[in-house]
Amino acid sequence: MIGCAGRRSRWHASPSRILGAWLLQRSIPRHIVLASGLQDGMYHQYARRYKEILARERVTVEERMTGGAEENARLTWNC
Repeated sequence: MIGCAGRRSRWHASPSRILGAWLLQRSIPRHIVLASGLQDGMYHQYARRYKEILARERVTVEERMTGGAEENARLTWNC
């Protein structure tokens, strides 16, 4: 790989870089709780899509259906 000023740069897998990558990977949540809204609403459809996408990365999504945007906002502030 060519770096700045035309010199070849090297990426070294030093122990500190490996440890940093491992710690970063471990800090990513693997379980998410998502308030979604009514079953026939857009928030529910978004939640289903997020669930599909995140499952590919081994992240589980727990969907909590609510009465809509007002209840979602209330739940957000009452974490």
